[in-house]
Amino acid sequence: MKINDFGEKIGGARKDLWRNRGLDESDLYNMNDAEKKKYVVRDSIWPLPDAKKQVEEGLPCLVAYWQREIRKQVYKEPVIRADEDFNDKLKYYIHAVKEIRNLVMEVKSEDDISAFYRKIQKMSDTPGSVRHWEGVVNTWRIWRMRYSLSSFRTKMEKANFPYGKKTAVKKPRKKSFIPPQLTHIEREGIDYRHGKNVTPDIWQREFSFRGIEFGNWMTQADRQSSMNYCFDALKDLADVLLIEDADIAFNGQLALAFGARGCSRASAHYEQLREVINLTKMHGAGCTAHEWFHALDDKLAKFCGITDGKFASETMETNKLPKTFVRLKNYM
Repeated sequence: MKINDFGEKIGGARKDLWRNRGLDESDLYNMNDAEKKKYVVRDSIWPLPDAKKQVEEGLPCLVAYWQREIRKQVYKEPVIRADEDFNDKLKYYIHAVKEIRNLVMEVKSEDDISAFYRKIQKMSDTPGSVRHWEGVVNTWRIWRMRYSLSSFRTKMEKANFPYGKKTAVKKPRKKSFIPPQLTHIEREGIDYRHGKNVTPDIWQREFSFRGIEFGNWMTQADRQSSMNYCFDALKDLADVLLIEDADIAFNGQLALAFGARGCSRASAHYEQLREVINLTKMHGAGCTAHEWFHALDDKLAKFCGITDGKFASETMETNKLPKTFVRLKNYM
């Protein structure tokens, strides 16, 4: 039986993101408020172009440099006043950034730069057009930059753009814990599956996760083995904690992903925004219980009304937490 994602669509996975096309107004419908605050930013709508690739494909260096300088004039995130509607302003911001992005990225020559300024001059003379860029981009700086091409050329040549390299002091990175690969697995605990593969129906009947997601590079064999071993691990966890199997997913609120949302720096992680655990394909084994307790830490904070967005073990709002939990945290 072919295994695909099942349960509710989790959303926000790397395979679902807008890295190539840029964020669009329609993407807002699948986001909660916390995600909107995090993702509705300039870099999501107008990803930084690869200047080296642009130049190697024939774009003049000065044009590539000018495009990046114009992009800098876009505010990194929307500025929302107290009297403005949150969602309306986000749509407004996305629309305006897309509009100037498209105009700027259409420029392919130095002559096109002059044509760009003629276009926005014409737009600014039309009521209700380019005026909405105010509060989204620094329009004054953009107008001034039409007279800065000679200085751009000097700076560009001095920096050997786009091939120059900046020397920066590398900060020591925290060494990630990567458990050894399980080349041979011998189950010593209870045989919950009686030697059979677990299916999505059996999985949901036992745990009722909100959704289960698999990365595109997970083969059917990977998906089946991951489900089998994780099924056993979660059953063990419920047994050790003396809770019902269905409680593992917090009454259907927790989601789980296999190799769909991770990165090379982590074996596994828990996402507070989506309330989802991700176990990476290569290094996720051995991390299930660890990440589940992050989820429990988050759930406890939300249940107790913590407002600073932190886990229960990290918040300063300890007066809202059970005293037994605070004592346990202090002892630890």
